[in-house]
Amino acid sequence: MTRWLSGIVLVISSFLPLAGFAQGQYPQSGFQNTGYLGSPGPSQQYAGMGSEGYYRGGPGGPHAQLTPDDGGWMFGPDTRLGNILSNKVNKAWIRFDVLHWEIRGADDTLLGAPVAPNAAGVPYDLSGVDRLRRLDAQDRILGARPQTVAVVPRIGEAQESGLNGFRGTFGIPLTIGDFEASAFVLEEFNDLVKVNPFVDNFAFQNTTLIGAVTLLNNGVVNNNTMILFSEGMRATLTTDIYGMETNLIANPMTPNASMLIRPIAGFRYLNMEERLTITGQDIPDPLNDPTNILDHRINSLSQNHIFGPQVGFRAESKMKRFTLGTDFKFLFGINRLQDQVDTAQIFTADELPVTSTDENTRFAPMIDFSVYGKYQATENLNLVLSYQLLAGTGFSRAYDNIDYNAPASVNDPPIIGTRNELSNFYAQGLVVGIEFLFP
Repeated sequence: MTRWLSGIVLVISSFLPLAGFAQGQYPQSGFQNTGYLGSPGPSQQYAGMGSEGYYRGGPGGPHAQLTPDDGGWMFGPDTRLGNILSNKVNKAWIRFDVLHWEIRGADDTLLGAPVAPNAAGVPYDLSGVDRLRRLDAQDRILGARPQTVAVVPRIGEAQESGLNGFRGTFGIPLTIGDFEASAFVLEEFNDLVKVNPFVDNFAFQNTTLIGAVTLLNNGVVNNNTMILFSEGMRATLTTDIYGMETNLIANPMTPNASMLIRPIAGFRYLNMEERLTITGQDIPDPLNDPTNILDHRINSLSQNHIFGPQVGFRAESKMKRFTLGTDFKFLFGINRLQDQVDTAQIFTADELPVTSTDENTRFAPMIDFSVYGKYQATENLNLVLSYQLLAGTGFSRAYDNIDYNAPASVNDPPIIGTRNELSNFYAQGLVVGIEFLFP
C-alpha cells in the first residue's frame, strides 16, 4: 500500500511543473527598430525591472525577456496555486469531539457449550441458584465429584456506559462540495466475571459450587463433559476500537430550500480487536494428590479490519445562530477478520499448548446515524452537541469464535479451537465538540 501511495504522489508531482507552461503567456513588447524584447525606458534598462515584471538575460541584451512578477503557478507567495490553496485554507475548519459511548455485543453469552437436559427432560440451571436443577460437577478422568456443583458463568450481563473517546475532524471547501477527514479512538472496554468456590449449607448438607466450562463430546451435546475450576475461575473480555473516514459532502441538492440536502460519498476503515481470557486453577484429587494443580487457560482473540466505500446524505436547517441536522451513511464493508484460540492444561498438567487460527473475508455492512445541533458562539467558533449510533453485522467476537469441544477418548488431547461465527455490533452515545473556523 505504501509503495502504491508513493508512486501516485510521484506521478502527480511530475505533472505539477507542467502547469506553469499551461498558463497564458504574457504579451511581449519590444524596442522599436531594435528587435529586443521589453518595454523601453531608461529606468528599466538600468534597473532591470519594468512596470510589468523582471528582465531575464539583462536589459538590452540579445536574450532580454519580460517575465510576470506573480511567479506563475508554482513558486512564491503570490503564485496562482498559492492563492488558491490560501483561499481554501482560509475557509477550512477543524473540530475536536469528546465521545461518551456505550458498546455492547456479548449480551449474556454462556462461557461454554450447550448442556443436554437431565433424564426427565428438565434443563439444568447453570447458575446454580435453583437447587433442584443444579448440574453435578464431572471430572473427565475421575468422574463425578462428590457434593460438588458446576456453575457455568455468562459474560455480557454488564453494560459499560461510560466509555470515553476522542475524535478529530478536518474540513476544507471544494468547488463541488466539502471534503472532510476524521479519526476517532475509544478507551478500552472491560468486562470481568469471577466464580469463587462457595459452600451452600442446605438441609444439613454442604454442597460446594465451583466454576466450570462445559464442552461438547466430539461435537455432541451432553451434560458430563466439562472443565472444572475448584480454586476459582476468572473471565475477562477487553475490546479496543478505533477508526477513520474521509467523505465528500456535495453541494446542496436544494440550495434555496429551508432544509439543505447534501449527498455524501466516502471511504471508512474501522478496527476492532477483542480478547477473551478464561483462567483458573483446579485440583482434581485434593485428598490423594493435592500437588497435582491444573492451570487452565483459554485465550480467544478476534481482529476485525472493516473497510469499504460508504454513501449517505446530510440534512441541515439553519435558524440564525442555530443549526439542526442529521447524517446518515451506509458502509458497504468488507471485514478481513483474524481469529485465534489458545489453550493450555485443559485436562492434564503435562499437556502441550494448542493454538488454532482462522482467517476469512466477509461482507460486513454498517450504518452510521447521527443527529446534531450546532450553535455559532462567535464568527470563528461553533459549539456542537450530537447523538451518534454505529451498528453493523458480520463482526467476529472473541466470545463467539470458540469451539468448546472435547474428543471422545479421554486419552486424546483437547480439541478446543476456532469456529466461524459472526455477530452483531453497536456503539452509541453522546458527542460534545468545539469547531474552529479558519479566519
